[in-house]
Amino acid sequence: MAESIFTISIARLKELMRKEPHKLKGAEEKLSSLIKEFEHALPFIQQASENRAKNDDNANNRVNQLISAAYDAEDAIEAYLLKMKHGSFDRIFVGCIDHFNCRSLNRLQNKINDIKRRVVESALESGLGENVGSGEPSDSSMVEPSNEKKASINAEDDVVGLDEDTNTLVEMLVEGEPRRAIVSIVGMGGLGKTTLANKVYKHSRVVGHFGDRGCINVSQKYQERELLLDIVETFWGDRQRALMESMDDESLRSKIFERLRAKKYLLVVDDVWKVEAWEFLKDVLPDSSNGSRVLLTTRIRDVAQSADPMTSPYDLRLLAEEESWELLRRKAFPQMRGRCAPNFEEVGREIAHNCGGLPLQIVVLGGLLYKKKKIDDWIRVRDGVDYELPMEDRTPRVLTLSYSDLPSRLKPCFLYFTHYPEDAKIITRKLIRIWVAEGLIPWQVGERTMEDVAEGYIKELIMRCLIQVVETNPNGDIKTCRIHDLLLELSISEAKRERFSCIYGEDAVGGELNKERRLSVQHGLGNSVLECKQTQLRSLLCFRLNREWQKIRPVFKGSKLLRVIDLESVQIERLPDEIGEMINLTYLGLRKTGLKKLPLSIRSLRHLRTLDVGDTQVYLEINVIEKMQELRHLYSLYGFHNKNSLTGALGRLTNLQTLSTVYAGEWVKVDLPNLTGLRRLKLRNRVGEPLHEALPTSIAELRDLDRLTLVGDSIPSSIIFANHTRMFALRLEGLLERLPDIRGFPPALVKLTLIKSQLEQDPFPVLERLPNLRKLHLNARSHLGKRMVCTTGGFPRLESLILAQLQELEEWVVEGGAMPRLGRLTILACQKMKSLPDGLRHLKTLREFELYYISSAFKDGVRRREGEEWEKIKHIPSLKIG
Repeated sequence: MAESIFTISIARLKELMRKEPHKLKGAEEKLSSLIKEFEHALPFIQQASENRAKNDDNANNRVNQLISAAYDAEDAIEAYLLKMKHGSFDRIFVGCIDHFNCRSLNRLQNKINDIKRRVVESALESGLGENVGSGEPSDSSMVEPSNEKKASINAEDDVVGLDEDTNTLVEMLVEGEPRRAIVSIVGMGGLGKTTLANKVYKHSRVVGHFGDRGCINVSQKYQERELLLDIVETFWGDRQRALMESMDDESLRSKIFERLRAKKYLLVVDDVWKVEAWEFLKDVLPDSSNGSRVLLTTRIRDVAQSADPMTSPYDLRLLAEEESWELLRRKAFPQMRGRCAPNFEEVGREIAHNCGGLPLQIVVLGGLLYKKKKIDDWIRVRDGVDYELPMEDRTPRVLTLSYSDLPSRLKPCFLYFTHYPEDAKIITRKLIRIWVAEGLIPWQVGERTMEDVAEGYIKELIMRCLIQVVETNPNGDIKTCRIHDLLLELSISEAKRERFSCIYGEDAVGGELNKERRLSVQHGLGNSVLECKQTQLRSLLCFRLNREWQKIRPVFKGSKLLRVIDLESVQIERLPDEIGEMINLTYLGLRKTGLKKLPLSIRSLRHLRTLDVGDTQVYLEINVIEKMQELRHLYSLYGFHNKNSLTGALGRLTNLQTLSTVYAGEWVKVDLPNLTGLRRLKLRNRVGEPLHEALPTSIAELRDLDRLTLVGDSIPSSIIFANHTRMFALRLEGLLERLPDIRGFPPALVKLTLIKSQLEQDPFPVLERLPNLRKLHLNARSHLGKRMVCTTGGFPRLESLILAQLQELEEWVVEGGAMPRLGRLTILACQKMKSLPDGLRHLKTLREFELYYISSAFKDGVRRREGEEWEKIKHIPSLKIG
C-alpha cells in the first residue's frame, strides 16, 4: 500500500506541474528534481513494504518517513498555489512553506534527498534494494489498466450447501403459530448468515406468503432513529423516508406501528450485536396474530435467545469437504464455471480443507487464486496461512493475505471503503467519481475514460471477492455494492497504519483535526464541533448527519486544500463563501441538502469535476458554471436559471459526461452537438413548451450516450437512435406522433420508459421485436388504444413489464410463446380492463404480479382466490392485489 500512496503523490505532483506551469515558474526545476528523487526511491519502498507486512519496525519507520515526505511535498506545492492566488509571490510563498514546517522548496528537496540517502544506505547494509536509486519504479501495475470491464458479474451470491438450510428456514417462516415469531440464524463471522437470510428472503414461498417484506442492517454502531427510518425506507421507499424524517421519534414509532398492524409482514434484521437493539425494535413491530415474522441474524446466541425464547435459534453449520471445494473452484475459475486441471484440483482441495468449512475464508482465497494461473502460485497460497491457528484468528490472516496480493493500483481503492458505514449499500457510480476526484485513477487509456478504468477496478475487486455486488443495472453494470464487515475491519486497520483515512469518533477524538488527510463522519458529532487548525484534510464524507451542519461548518475555514466534499442529506442553510477558496476541489456533493442557492464564490472552483445539487432547490447560473472547464458530471433538479443564457457557453464544457437536468433552448442547436463526450443526458422543457426543433440533429452527434431522458409536451418523432450503439436506457415523456421503426431504436436498448406518449396504435408490434429489451414501462397515457397484443415469440428477453394508467385499455392479449422470460408484471390503474390475459397462465417464469386500482369486475375473484381470473395467475408465487 505504501508504494500506492507514494506513486499517487508522484502523479499528483506531475499533475500540478501540468496544470499550473505559469504559477510554478522559477520552481519547476526543483520540483522536477524532487519528483525524480521520489521515483528513484520507489523500488526501495516496494521492498520495504514487504518487510513492513512482516512487522519489521525499521522498515515501517523508513516507509513512514518517505510517505510523510511525499505528503509534505504535495502540501507545500498546493498551499503555494493557493497563496499565489490571493497574495504576492515572495511574501506569501515563504509564509506558505513555513506553514508546513518547510522554508522553501529547496529545503524540502534536501530533506527528501536526506531521507532517501539514509534509507538507501540502510537497505544496502541489510542486503536489500541494490537497485534503489536506479531511476524507474518497478511496479508496472500502477500504470496498467484493469481488464475487468468484460468480466462476468452476477448480482446473486455464488453459494453452495445452503439448500437444506433455506428450506428449513422457509418452513419456519411460512408455517407455525400465528403469533409474531422471531427466527434467528446464529453463527460466527464469515459463516454466511447474511447470504442465507437473503436467499430465504427471495425464496418464492416467502415472496408469495408475506404481503410486505423488508430488510434492515443493525450492526455494532447502530443509531435508534436511523433504524426507524430504515424500516420506513425498506417497506415504503426512500420518498416516504424523506417525508417522515421531520417527525419526532415517538411519532415515527407510532406511524410505523400503525402501518404494519394490518399487514402480514416479514422483516429481516441483519447483524444484531446487542440485546438492547432488539429490545428497541420489538415494540415498533406489531404482533397482530396474523403470521408476521422477523428473521434475525447474529453472532451472539444470547441475542437470539432473548429475542424469542419460544423459538430455538437456527445454528448455521460449516461447509462439508465437497461443498468447500465446489465453492473454492467456482471463485477461482468463474469463467470456466469451476472446471480446472487435475494438478490444480489436488492443491485446491487442500486449501479448501484447510479453511475448515468457513465460507468467507474459502471465498476470499478463491478470489485470490482467480488471478493465479501457475500451480506454484497455488502452492504458495496453500502454505501462506498458519492453519493451526484457531478459526477466529485464522480468518484475519487469510483476509490480510488476499489484501497483500492486490496490485498497487487496487489497494487505495479497497481502503476507500473505510469511509462507508458498516453494511452500507454503496452507489458504485458515485464511488467511481470520488475515486477519480481523489486522484486514485490517474490513467485514461485510449478511448477508455478514467471512469471506465475505475469501473474495471470495481469489477476486479468483486472477482477477487473483496467486495460484493448488491444490485445491477439493466445492462448488467454494477449499481450498488458493499463490503463484508470482517473485510471492512481489515480495511480500517490498514488505512490507519498507512495514514490513509480516519473515521470521526475513533481516530479524530474530540473534534480537533490535525494531520488527517481523509475524514469520514458516520455516526453524528454528538456535542463536538469539528475544529480544523492548519489541517491537511483532502476529503470529507458525511453520512446522514441531517441537522448537524453548524458542527461541520468550521471545516470550511480551516481546510483550504480539500479535493472531495460530500454532504449528502446534511441540511444546510447556506454554503459558506469560503468554499470558493478551495481551488483544488474536484468533487462537491450537495444532494438532498435543502440548499436553495450556491454562493457566487464557487466560480473559482476551476478544477471541479463533479457538481451534484440533485434533489435541492438550487438553480444554476451559467456565468458561474462555465468557468469549470474540467467539469465532467453535473446533476441538478431545476437546471439553469435562464436557459436562454446557455447559448454559446454550455458548449465550452467539452469534458461533460453527465448533464442532468437542463432545460432545452437555442443552446440545443448551438452547443449540444459539441458535447460529444456525454454519456448521460436528461433534457426537459417547461409545461406548454415543445423540445427544440434542432434536437434530432444534435442528439445524432452524441454517439457515446448510454442513458437519455427527454421530457416535454412533445417528443420529435424524427429522432433516430440507430447509431447510438452504447445506449441501454431511454425514457421519453411527452406526445409521440408515432413510434420509430424498429431500426430507429438503439440496437442495445435494455430499458424503455414511455410516459404521456398518447399513442393510438398498439405499440407492441414494434416494441416486442427489440432484441435486448429487458424492462418496459408504459405509464400515464402512453397508449390510448383499447387493445394490445403480445404475439408468439415477442419480447424474447423481457423480464419486467409495467402497464400503468392506460385508462382506455380494455383488452390485452398474450399469445402462447410470448415473453418467455418475464419475471415481474405490474398492472396499475388500468380500470377499463375487463379481464386478465389468458396467456398469463403459460408464463411459468413469472414470479411477481402486482395488481392495483383496477376494475372490481375481476379484482374480487382474484382476492377470493377463485374463478376464471384466479386460474390464470394462481401459479405465480408473489401476488399483491390492491
